[in-house]
Amino acid sequence: MQASPEIKAYLRTLGARIRLIRELHGLTLSKLGKATGVTGSAVWSYEQGRASPGVPWLFRLVDKFDAPASWLVTGLGEPPTATITNPAPTSTTTALPSDSELWGTIKELQEKVRRLEKAAREAEGKAAQKGRKR
Repeated sequence: MQASPEIKAYLRTLGARIRLIRELHGLTLSKLGKATGVTGSAVWSYEQGRASPGVPWLFRLVDKFDAPASWLVTGLGEPPTATITNPAPTSTTTALPSDSELWGTIKELQEKVRRLEKAAREAEGKAAQKGRKR
């Protein structure tokens, strides 16, 4: 499976935000995994941008650690602090997409990843068939 450079870059930046949440709460990979229903190895993969966390997992992370969903998904806005607060917008604050719009974007990106994975598998299959014909 070969993801596009854009998806790889997004997953790396999402991973950095996941790591920040974990570190702000003083958790190990395994403790964050246990708190959110995955293994520590899965959390490590998310943090490294090697795997895409599912939407339900992101919802659990936001819910359990009161992290700003908009910031987690887009990186826009204020990152969480050790006391994780969501300040009220000011007149100089740029309007951010709603959480439902962000989750829709996540779902679209995940579908794009699935399509790219399928295309890569098909291309590998065609290449293998060409190799056998020679």
